[in-house]
This record gives sequence, C-alpha cells and structure tokens, in this order.
Amino acid sequence: MKKNAVMFLTVGVLSLALVLAGLGNAAAADKIVLKLGNIQNVESPLAKGCVRFAELVGQKSNGRLDVQVYPSSQLGSAPDQLKGVSIGSQDMFVDGWSFQAALSKDWTILSTGFVLKDMEQVKKLLASDVGKALFEDLRAKSNIRVIGSNWYRGGRQLYSKRPIKSVADLSGVKIRVPNKTYFLTWKQLGAAPTILDWGETYGALQQGVVDATEVPISDAYTSKIFEVVKNVTMINYIPQAAPLVMNDKKFQSLSPELQKVILDAAKEAGDYMSKLQIDSEREYIAQLKKAGIAFYTPDIAEWIAKAKPLPIKLEEDGAWSKGLYERLQAAVK
Repeated sequence: MKKNAVMFLTVGVLSLALVLAGLGNAAAADKIVLKLGNIQNVESPLAKGCVRFAELVGQKSNGRLDVQVYPSSQLGSAPDQLKGVSIGSQDMFVDGWSFQAALSKDWTILSTGFVLKDMEQVKKLLASDVGKALFEDLRAKSNIRVIGSNWYRGGRQLYSKRPIKSVADLSGVKIRVPNKTYFLTWKQLGAAPTILDWGETYGALQQGVVDATEVPISDAYTSKIFEVVKNVTMINYIPQAAPLVMNDKKFQSLSPELQKVILDAAKEAGDYMSKLQIDSEREYIAQLKKAGIAFYTPDIAEWIAKAKPLPIKLEEDGAWSKGLYERLQAAVK
C-alpha cells in the first residue's frame, strides 16, 4: 500500500512539473521580441530614450513584449536599418527624419536648410494635416508606421576645425553630411559637402578627409568629436524630430491592447527623451565652453538669404510634391 502511495505521489509530482514546464514554455513562446535600432552613442539622449521605451513597453505589457535595443549602428547604417524596418527584418528604428526621404520623397523638404525656423514650428508641423499626410505617405509606400513623433532632436549646429563666423567663411570647407538633401543645402551655402555615415565621421575629421560636420550638440558631444574640432557655429539650420518608426505589418499583427502599449510607451519615452535632449544640450554647451571650445553666433539672416532659393528650385525639379513648400509654411505660421 505504501509503495503504491509513493508511486502515485511520484507520478503526481512529475505530472505537475510537466504541466508547469509546459506553462513556462507557453509563456516564453507567447513573448514577442522586437528589435529597436539606432545609430547614436549609448550616452546620447536618443539612445537613452530607446532604453526608456523598452522599459515602459515591458512594464505596460506585463512582459508580453520585449523590446531589445541596439545602439551605435549595431544593426547597420541608418538607411540600412530603415530598409530593414520596411521589409520586416528589423522591427523598429529611430533617428533624425532625413533618412525617410529615400522612401517617401515628400520627407525631403524636412531636411532642406532653413525651411523650418525652430522647434515650435516642428511641433506645429507634426500636429498639422501636412505632418499627418507625411506619416501616411511613408506608411503607404514603405510599410513603415510612425509610432512616436514627439522625439525632438533640437537644432543642428556646425562644428569645424577652423572658425566659421560668417557664411562667406564656408567657401571650400569640406563638410560631412548624411545624405543628398543636406549635400544640396551646404553646396548652396558655398561649402564642399561629402556624404558619410555618422559612424565614419570621427575618423574622417581626425584624418583630414573632412574639415567640419553638422549634427545636434548632443550627438557631437557624446561621440567625442571635440577631440578633433574646436569650433562651434550656432546656426540651428535644421530643427528636427526623430520619428520612432515600426514595421506596419508587425504593428498590425499585435492585438489592439498591445498596439496601445506601444503607442503609449512611445509617447511617454518621447517626452522623456526630449526633456533629456534640452537639459543635456545646456549642460554640454557649458562644459564645452569651460573646456575652451569656441562658440560663434553669426548673423543668421545672411545664411537664410543664401539658402532661400534652394527649396523653390528643389520643388520645381520634383524633389517633393508641387505646392508642399507653401502648404508647410502655412501650417507652421
């Protein structure tokens, strides 16, 4: 009798163990893993925003969603990562909005110098029908959905080996830019632009391949380019956001509850990242000035005047839809 009882107990324990193991395996199988990439240094506000987003998604989904963050171009260049999101080999990506122009031409206007004046205009644009149309065009043409539009990157400034105090000082300066639209802006301003991935910029400056670059202050500081350039010209020529994007089919495959988790976390993380961006820039500028980096604030009117013909010419050449420049200007007034 005792022997039978022991056997019965043993079988029961083993059965329970198998059931629990099965439940554990089912829970693991039910977890959805999402890859989020960016090209920024881990110390940048944007990369920290990604980490915060991942934490929030995990918390809000009770662990059903697991966002894995890959900073510092671990998943490739920005164009490669965006392509990955489009075809579904990567789930999410976030960085400045210039890269989307390769997939939806109307986004080109956002990376044309001095088209937007400041971050208030950026916010007005993103909340307008013009901004919503840009999001929908990207989704329809490339299977990429904007899930977070409030990740504000701030303005892009100029960093150079020699002082640049006026637009005339740009003549012949070899400047690194990320893509063709930036190339055209700097060519219009009189510089000699070169397209390079961000990850190559430090080495290019160090080796003399280029003399200057342009990015937000936080990117320049956290990538340590001030080891090789000692001058900053504050021109704020492209204030921009960094849309957090996701493969649309992947997003649509989630339940409405998990879609809401993603959108709510993106908004909350965007607020966190944007505040961090503003606070960090103040701190970085103070530290750089203390370290002897020279800052110049030029007469921006002459830069704007030099750049003014470019958006008109680009629209005439079909760089974006006819009438978009006028609609955008009306939206941000």
